[in-house]
Amino acid sequence: MGSGPEPGRRRKAQAPVPGYMKGRVGMQMKNKQIRVTLMLFIKIGLAILIGALALYNNSHSNSKKPTKAVETRIADGDTAVVTRIVDGDTIVVACRVDGDTIQEKVRFIGVDAPESVHPDASRNTALGKMASDFTKKHLLNKVIRIEFDVSKRDQYGRLLAYVWSGDTMFNEFLVEHGYAKVATFPPNVKYVERFTSAQKRAREANKGLWGHEVEGVALEPPPVKSPGGGTTSRYIGNVNSKVFHRKTCDKLPALANRTYYATRKEAISAGNKACGRCTP
Repeated sequence: MGSGPEPGRRRKAQAPVPGYMKGRVGMQMKNKQIRVTLMLFIKIGLAILIGALALYNNSHSNSKKPTKAVETRIADGDTAVVTRIVDGDTIVVACRVDGDTIQEKVRFIGVDAPESVHPDASRNTALGKMASDFTKKHLLNKVIRIEFDVSKRDQYGRLLAYVWSGDTMFNEFLVEHGYAKVATFPPNVKYVERFTSAQKRAREANKGLWGHEVEGVALEPPPVKSPGGGTTSRYIGNVNSKVFHRKTCDKLPALANRTYYATRKEAISAGNKACGRCTP
């Protein structure tokens, strides 16, 4: 028998799909394929990125692990022998820890001595050499005690400490004799009031960098006639910056740019302002 429609029954006619509908359906399917492809690429890219970051972090953290050279094996209160003087405010010590001899460079907390061994020779001063000699006289080959504050090392890897020689804190001793200024940096501020008081006493007594002489050795050049009529010049001004300094300052201008003043009042009256470093 045939496969046509049954007698007496008509096949229902289907309406033709308009052309614009065919185009829209095709576009939707194409857009969906694009979105799927994009999502796939995004997922692959994210996976690669996460893996790369994990690899980088792992290698970076390994490279930043502290080495034995910068481990702080010296404990608070340990004693050590001063084996070398670097400059007025920095020493090298040797300490026995667990049967080993540990060598450490120690920077005094809270104080700053003038430069004497700076790579830029122009920053080294006569007072810096005298500060270094002062520290050498009192500490070299001596047994000292280490006291820490909050931060134990600076950005150069040096130990930061209060150095005790017997019952004397050498940081304070250095400031009190005029060989260093107060220079405290949080969070290491335990003795800031003691240092400030010591500096006040040194300044009032014209000791070290605050005066003309240190233990009988002149720090200033021969007296110079002051343009303002004074008998000698205690202060040196900069004709360009209009800043005046003590003659022991490590920020003195070039000789061609200097002016000389016998008194602080004379320097200020000439329109100068005081140097923030040497605080004349």
